[in-house]
Order: sequence, then structure tokens, then C-alpha cells
Amino acid sequence: MATRFRLDIEGLRAVAVLLVVANHAWYWPTGGYIGVDIFFVISGYLITRALLHEKEKTGRIALGRFYTRRFARLAPAAIVTIAVTAGVSGLLFFGLTNAAWNRQAAASLVWVQNWFLVSIGNNYLESTGSASPYQHFWSLSVEEQFYAFWPWLLLLGWSGVAALSKGRSPHLRATVLWIGIAGFAIFLAYSVWFTAYRPASAYYATPTRVWEFAVGVIVATGVLSVSRRRSAVALRTAGLLAIVVAAVAFDSATPFPGATALLPVLGTAAVIVAAERAASERDFGRVLTVWPVRYIGRISYSLYLWHAPIIFFAAALIPGEPFFRGLVCVFVSLIVAAASYRFIEDPARHARVWNHVQDWLSRRRTWTRVGGIAVTAGLVAVLSAGQLNGMSLLPRVQPASVASTTWSSSGALAAALSKAAAATSWQPFEHMLSAPLAHVNHRGCQREPVGLAPDSNALNLICLPPESDTKRTAIVVGDSIAMAWVPAIQGALGSGWQVGALGLAGCPAASALTKEIRGLKTFVDDCAKARRADLAKAAAAKPDLIVLSSAVASMRFLVSGNTGDAAGAEWRQATVRSIESVRSAGVPVLVLGNPPEGRRPVDCAIRIFGPERCTATIPADNGIKRSAEQGAVRDAVVDGMTVAYVDPVPWFCTTDGLCPVGAGNLIIRIDTSHMTAEYSASLANVLRSAFDETGVVPDRAAR
Repeated sequence: MATRFRLDIEGLRAVAVLLVVANHAWYWPTGGYIGVDIFFVISGYLITRALLHEKEKTGRIALGRFYTRRFARLAPAAIVTIAVTAGVSGLLFFGLTNAAWNRQAAASLVWVQNWFLVSIGNNYLESTGSASPYQHFWSLSVEEQFYAFWPWLLLLGWSGVAALSKGRSPHLRATVLWIGIAGFAIFLAYSVWFTAYRPASAYYATPTRVWEFAVGVIVATGVLSVSRRRSAVALRTAGLLAIVVAAVAFDSATPFPGATALLPVLGTAAVIVAAERAASERDFGRVLTVWPVRYIGRISYSLYLWHAPIIFFAAALIPGEPFFRGLVCVFVSLIVAAASYRFIEDPARHARVWNHVQDWLSRRRTWTRVGGIAVTAGLVAVLSAGQLNGMSLLPRVQPASVASTTWSSSGALAAALSKAAAATSWQPFEHMLSAPLAHVNHRGCQREPVGLAPDSNALNLICLPPESDTKRTAIVVGDSIAMAWVPAIQGALGSGWQVGALGLAGCPAASALTKEIRGLKTFVDDCAKARRADLAKAAAAKPDLIVLSSAVASMRFLVSGNTGDAAGAEWRQATVRSIESVRSAGVPVLVLGNPPEGRRPVDCAIRIFGPERCTATIPADNGIKRSAEQGAVRDAVVDGMTVAYVDPVPWFCTTDGLCPVGAGNLIIRIDTSHMTAEYSASLANVLRSAFDETGVVPDRAAR
């Protein structure tokens, strides 16, 4: 059966890419991310149709030819995009930013960007815009992974059925159909389950998307067809409407890609099936074959590659009204995509060198070809595994070393913050911006609450200091924000103290039921259980001081859904419960507030602008949380406990409420909320003064 060129497929590609581009440029349509799912169905359909045609025509599938054509079609334009993006990043951003993106660039080069984003806990649907100029390579990675295994699975399935048929030649399309149906059923069920269990990871994971390719596989077998033109027109119209409804009705709160993805996926399949019979009808679906739409579909791959870095860099360089900026970005993206297609993508795909490669492969023995493919696949697998485990194909810059800085007093720090807020030059911070910032993870004592075994011996030995007759003991309990305070607390208490830490990632010290940004299904219960265990462990250790601290973000993820003052009231009660839970220790408790959130240096530190772009104001909910914790401390004092609250806001922001990116020659934050290790250590003296003012901290001298 011949594989005729499908004009409507070009039109569908245009619909898919325009939905994605519009969503990235204007955040509308809110469900524009379904464009990726349209691409997946189209890919499953076209690749399977081509493989079936080759098998039926020649009796074999030339794997070398298949992979050569895939590489020629996809790799050259992608490599150029990554190279140009890296070059522009190097000109605009400091080493800090580029070091953070190096691994994403490398992951994109070896087509494992989706798994890298899973490994760092990136949440596509919760982000406002791209987290990096390489983030969109996740979907291309999923496609390449499908291309890597699908021809082999098809051949294995064919061989297996042939062996079971005892000499009878099995029907090729029937075999592929059953493989497609099995893949659809198994991976759709997995997608529904995993999307409910870990939605952030499910969005990027290849297994949750395989069933979408399987829909394209099923359509490619020809088992689905429409005999009457009017029925085909109705089916195509219904398919397009399904895509439109999904694009407009879906948003970041829609569970995806579970069962809800059936709407755009089946809509795409309906359009492909119906167009076989409805191609010549004058209905709404004919828009897919209009020349301008088809041309956008033709350049859709280049448009997808280039639009994301263009939008990303524009957002960093052009502040102001996003609608106008989006218009400019889309216009520029179309021009760049057209040029990329004309001068890179199309010439590279038809270059004669690929014919030579295919001829060379065809002359090799089967075992040589299979061995070469196996070695290549193994090399890619090793590089990919190394990439996900911390190795980078690009040079990794070591964290900057900064001379030890300790603020002599809160007045000296306030003066430095005021100077930084008024600064117009990056000069004081350039040394720290040249390399990754050091984050604090106190001796490995920040753990994931999911599946945590709080009673482990390792936890006792590492995170809870041993009893000492000569030193006092403090134990810090809370989330990653609490862990970031440990260097400051150790410096403030001095050498006569030993500081332990019980940290739970994303799980606050306040006994509130909170969700987690990655949407882990069991997080709420796991966090509550692990927090109770940590608070009990801290009280049982009978330290001289217990410090509780939490991120403001947890107050935004309350299971109750409360916001504003209602969230504050709930947080106040939750903080009281945590304070009460350590009453049995009979020791003072300090509730230490969180640093006000600001802008990430990796986002706002741009060479051609000044540090004022990184200056933030204090978020409103930070004040609500501060008032709630102060109220909880008053309640506990009334109840007879020795408790105090320490407000750290003056150590991060000016009296006018401006929060600069740094102070002195130190960068304050590693991201929006966590202190750098250097800045935390620099606060030892001001925190010591704050401890003294509370009147509840025992004498800092040794026992």
C-alpha cells in the first residue's frame, strides 16, 4: 500500500505547534500544552505507516536506514538550536546561570531531557513560563525514545507471532494492531495511575505517554475507517472540536496526561481517520489544507525548537506588557523557524552524506549493523545515566570561593542591604555569579518524607548529636529552610554548642496538613507522620534548645485550601501544636521565621542590566505567616512554655521593604527562598544578638 502525502497532517502539525507557542507566549489557551499530545499521535501514525509500507513492499525493515533518516531529520536543527542558545546564554548571563543550564543542554543533546526534569522535580503545569531555554526538549526526548524502541518491538512482535504460527505467515497489520491495542491499554492504565500518584513526574515520563503513540499506531494499521463522506466530515469536525475544547478548557489544575488526555488524543485520531474520506469536502476541517496553515506545519519542527529560547530570552530582556512581547516573540519565531527550515533542517535532511551512510550500512553484515547499533545505544545509555546522576557533558564549574564574611552588627548589615538595593553595577557580586552557589544540606540530614524511616540508626548517629558533658545541644527541626539556617545557628551559638538537625524536604515544622509542589500523592500523610516522629525524637533527646523553622510556601499548599487570613489562623494553630509536642523536653523553643522570598539570581542576573532587576519586595503572605507564628508563640507563653520568636526579615530587606539580591559581596539566595551557605554563615553575629534579645536561649558558654 502506497503512503501518499497527507496535506491534513501538515495542518494538524500547525495546530499543534501554534497551541504550544501561544501557551508559552501568552499563557493562553490555558490548555495549549496539548499540542505536544497531538504531535505524539501524529508521530505514532506516520512512523508506523512508513514501517508497515517498507515491510510490505520489501519484506524487511532496514533499521540502519530508519535511524539514519531519523537522525538526519531531527538532530542537525536541534544541535544548532542548542549551540546558538548556549552562545546567547553565555553573552547575556553569568556563569552561575549557565552552569545551572549546562546539564539541561547536555540532557537535550542525548535526548533524556524529560528524565532530567523528572530527576530535579520540575513541575511543568505549575510553572509560569519555561524554567530554562532547553525545557521544551523534553517532548523531543520522549519522541526519540519512542523511535528508539518501536521498530525493534515491531520486529520482535512479528518474529514472535511468526514462530507461534508454525510456518504460516502472520498478517502483519493484525500483529501491529494487537501490539498497538496492548500498548494503549497497558500504558493508559499506567498513565492514569501515575498521574494521580505523582503528577509532576507523570507529565514528563515516557511510559505515561506511550499510549498516545499507540493511538497513532492503531490508526496506521487502517483498522479504523469511515465509509461515507458525510460521516467523515462529522468525525473530522468532532475531532477538531475536541482539540479546541481541550485547549481552552484545560489548565494547570487539570490532571494530565491521565484520562483527561483522551480528549485531545482521540480528537487527533478522529481527524486523521476522517481525512481519508473527507479530504475534498468543503467543511471546517478544510482549514487544515490551506497553504499558510500547511506551511506553518511544514516548519513546525523548527518553530518548536526556536520559539522557546526566543520567548525565554525576551522575557529576561524585555520587561512590561506580556501581550505585546508575545506578539514580537511569535513574529520573530516564525521568521527564525522559516530560515532554520530553509537553510538547516531541509538541506541537512536531504544531504548526500546520509545516502553514503545508508549504503555503507547496507553493505555490512547483519551482525555488524546490529552490533554497531547496540554499541551506539549502549554509549547513549551510559551518557544518559551519567547525566541523570550528576555527570555533565559540558564542563561543570566549581562553586565560587568567597572570603569569610560575618556582619559585625545588624546595623552594618542594614547599611549593606541599603547599598545593595541602590546599586547599579554587578561588580560586588561578579565573583559569586561566576559559578554555582553553594546550598546548605546539613550533613545529609534533609530527607524525603516519603517512605522515611525516622528511627534509622543513621539518622540517630548523624543528625542527633551525642550527649556531651562539656557542650550544650541545639536541635533544628523543619524543612529545607530550617536546614539553611544551620550554619547561622551554629555560628551564633558558638563552639560551646553542638547543633543537630532533623530536616524533611518540603515538610514544615508547623503541624499543618500540607501538599507538595510536585503533587506526590502520599506526601500529606508521609509528611505528617515523619514530622511527628522528628518532633518526638527531638524532645526525647533532651537538648538545651529546640529551633523550629518552615518555608512560607507550605502555607500556600494547605490541604484545607485556606488562603489569606484563614491560612494564617490555621498556621497559627499548627505552630502551637508543634510547640506543644516538644513540651516534654522541658527546654526553650525558638520559632525562627523564614527569609522573605525574592527573585532567583539564575533568572534575573543579566550582564547588560543592573542588580535592580533582582530586587524584590516582601510577599504579602510572608507577613501573614510571621503574624501567625508570633501569635502562636504568645499562645504558648500564656500556656506556660518558654518560647520566643525571631523575625529575620531585617536581615534580608531594607526598612523600605526592598529585598536585594545580595549584601556586601555575598549573594543572598540560591533560588527564590533558600539562602546560600555563605550568607547563612555570615549571619552568625546578628542571629546571636537576636538570641540574646529573646532572653530564652541558655548561656552560650560550655557546660
